[in-house]
Amino acid sequence: MAKIECGGVSFEIKPDNDGEMRINFTSQSMLTFGIQIFRMNASGPTQVFATGQVQIDGANASEVAGVGQWQDDVYIVQIYPGWHAGQSEVWEAAFKLVNGESRTANPVEVGAAVEAQHTFRNAEYLGDHHLDQAACKMHVLLDKCLLDYEQVFFGGVLKPLNIRLGPQSVIAAINALLPKGIVFNQTARLDAEYGREHPLCLVTFQNVRAGSLSDSVKAIYPTVKRIIAALGQDRGAAPEILAYLRERSPTDFELVTPSQIYRGNLVHGFGPGVTPRLNIISEAGARQPWLDFLLNLMASVRQQTSEEAMLFLAWSLIESAAKSRIPRGEEPILDERGVSVRASGRVLTTAKDLGRVMIYLRDHVGAGILGLHAGNGRDFYSEVKLAYQCRNAIAHEGGIFRPGSAPPEGYYSSFPFSIRDWASAVVDHECALPADADP
Repeated sequence: MAKIECGGVSFEIKPDNDGEMRINFTSQSMLTFGIQIFRMNASGPTQVFATGQVQIDGANASEVAGVGQWQDDVYIVQIYPGWHAGQSEVWEAAFKLVNGESRTANPVEVGAAVEAQHTFRNAEYLGDHHLDQAACKMHVLLDKCLLDYEQVFFGGVLKPLNIRLGPQSVIAAINALLPKGIVFNQTARLDAEYGREHPLCLVTFQNVRAGSLSDSVKAIYPTVKRIIAALGQDRGAAPEILAYLRERSPTDFELVTPSQIYRGNLVHGFGPGVTPRLNIISEAGARQPWLDFLLNLMASVRQQTSEEAMLFLAWSLIESAAKSRIPRGEEPILDERGVSVRASGRVLTTAKDLGRVMIYLRDHVGAGILGLHAGNGRDFYSEVKLAYQCRNAIAHEGGIFRPGSAPPEGYYSSFPFSIRDWASAVVDHECALPADADP
């Protein structure tokens, strides 16, 4: 163990019996200071400790215990004398931990840690057509996530932006609806309220090689989705992608916004419109709160951009409805010829969730309603079993397209959308039931 000199303070670090780090400070004079310690790991500097209230008293010593369990590595310490006096002076030093105890770090070790961080931040992302392509930067603008400080990930940097979205497009649409000569132009309050709901942050990939903007987006998209998921878990937020910006040079930029495909009806209606269905849904939701849950879940199904997530949620909706209608039992499932339906080598019964779903979809919703009527080339029982196989692959094996494994036999590219449509048919069926049929 060695004492580390940092400005007017010396300290040494060692683990207690429970493995928690203990820091012992000494100084030639009484002092109150703040301190931050950063681990120089590849994705760092990563803060491992910070406090603004270390006091060295007349005994010229102070101790801080229980500051966490730190790994052996190179660290940077920053000490702020007069933390509360607004002074800008900072003392900085490097050290390393060996077997949990402080040692002096030499410039070569610090340089190696900095180089490892540079390599980590500038890792390449390669598109399908990356050969002979110069590296570019890809910036991804995210909405609805408030960050405190810049952070690093493999191949890039994530940082907060001191700007927020405003409601200008919304106000422009409203102004277009108003009578001539009437406009909303005093929007400071609206701007502030809207901005609070739309904090922005920027994800920058430092080193992307791809043949085009679309190839660049494709190369980084899986990582962007994981960053969004991590932010959601860490910040309790639900970030959304607003734009992709490709930077090929300081003066050469390309911009694209996410092109989520509109999958709703593109044909103008000629019938009675949405009103009859709205009446049915309003009455159903009012009489039975469970149907509101079903409707909200269906909205989540439609919002999914991942086909696997869409299938998983759609099956969950269908299964929830089936379990509310079909009691668990030992009734075997028979096809139209009276032959037992088998799954996993066994006769399928209503003791299994799959059996209850099969009975519910066939005898309550209707196979024809699901587009599985006779003569369309798709077997009802096989399709339902395939949907269940896909659901299980997603839930238990990480996805339909697992590395090294083919999707379940019979799977086709539009299958998740078929299951989404089954879920929609279930919602229609449940909402159309009379009041005395409530579960």
